[in-house]
Amino acid sequence: DMLTPDVMVDTSSPLLLCKGVEVWRGLSTVLKGVDLTVHEGEIVALVGPNGCGKSTLAETAAGMHMMRAGSVSHRQGKTLAVIRNHLGHRGLSGSFGLALQKDGASGDELVGERLQVAIDMCEETNYSPTTLQDEAEKWGLSHRLRDRIAWLSGGMARRVSVLAGLLPALISQTPRLVILDEPSSGIDREGIRILCEELTALKEKGHGVLVATHNQNVIDVATNTIEWVGEKLDSESVEYKVPSTKAPTELSARAKTFRTWANVLDYRTWGSVAA
Repeated sequence: DMLTPDVMVDTSSPLLLCKGVEVWRGLSTVLKGVDLTVHEGEIVALVGPNGCGKSTLAETAAGMHMMRAGSVSHRQGKTLAVIRNHLGHRGLSGSFGLALQKDGASGDELVGERLQVAIDMCEETNYSPTTLQDEAEKWGLSHRLRDRIAWLSGGMARRVSVLAGLLPALISQTPRLVILDEPSSGIDREGIRILCEELTALKEKGHGVLVATHNQNVIDVATNTIEWVGEKLDSESVEYKVPSTKAPTELSARAKTFRTWANVLDYRTWGSVAA
């Protein structure tokens, strides 16, 4: 089922709410009873050893995994919306930034295309038209905007992925959620400096960031650090009520943007990325 929000909350509610989340991988329980919130002006760092569940939690917070228990909700304006729960319901999330540990980019995408789609999917109109060029310049990508991602080095491709994940918040005048999984991985010292600078600026503008990381520089700019103690996540319980939902009525502009992007790549590669 597809769901949309039907509960109004005040702006003190979180941008992200994970409540009682349990996720299995095969026969193994990776996450159990996890409560987590990200509020405006927060950078929440997930810290722990490899394989502890940081990436699984970040991906679950983005609505990507089936859950055995619990729910994940995102704030949309003044509305808290369930985007996925253990009953199998899927909701329509508002625009948020996402950079996975595995970039998930098609090598046939142009650098500028990927960044522009990240902007277009937000349906944001009140932003500077030079934002893309300015950010590409900051990240050392302005001379590669017409290149295919496959032509980039691993480090440069990672910069593209991370910047695409940050852009929804960078262009927004209202608080947005950003979810980053090991954004410093494969990026050089200068790239990490830029990343920390961007995260700090987003925090100061009221955006909220969930970041899974090993990097101490990223941890140092976080406002809250959540660590794994053995197999248990050291997070506090939350009291927010999980909102009710209702069915959507029309195809969103973001869905149309995605279809346009997929059609361009289908034509370029003579293969389907939309299957």
